[in-house]
Amino acid sequence: MKFLRACRTGNVEIIGQILTSSDSETRNATILYQDETNSESSLHWACEINNVEIVKLLIKFIGPGLLYKLLCLKNNQGETALHAAFRLGYLEIIRYIIQQLSSTNQIIKLLEIMDVMGNTLLHYACRYEHYTLVELLFQSFTGAELDDYVHIKNNDGKTALDEAKAKGFTAIVTYIDKRFNKR
Repeated sequence: MKFLRACRTGNVEIIGQILTSSDSETRNATILYQDETNSESSLHWACEINNVEIVKLLIKFIGPGLLYKLLCLKNNQGETALHAAFRLGYLEIIRYIIQQLSSTNQIIKLLEIMDVMGNTLLHYACRYEHYTLVELLFQSFTGAELDDYVHIKNNDGKTALDEAKAKGFTAIVTYIDKRFNKR
């Protein structure tokens, strides 16, 4: 599909042409379409290549009420577009996406989505040593929600903290330990 190819390659001009020349129903279907090979959406690809401009275009043009649906689309590995952004450490995209959500409840639900291996976004941030993203996640949760989130175990029985410890990412381990010792 021409649109997905443009998202994969960062062709903002083609994306803009397709989005502005389509009626809203066609445009929404185009943005929500997932490729047949790996089920990645246009937003997955925009996040994979760290193209903030495309992310903003997709979010601008998606129909009312469909943004959350777009953000919850999973590829064959169970990753949302945010999983890809967290894996790669794309803070600007992550902040932009989170700011577009209208309710704290939506943000929390989105951040709790697990991939097929049971990994949350916190697992990704810890596994790939994205300290700033760990901080961002801690700012998004409060009290018992945070406690529950930090203690989620993936399919291997590991928490995100376990992942950071196993990789020797002491700054992240220290940060998480300090946050829990404050309470």
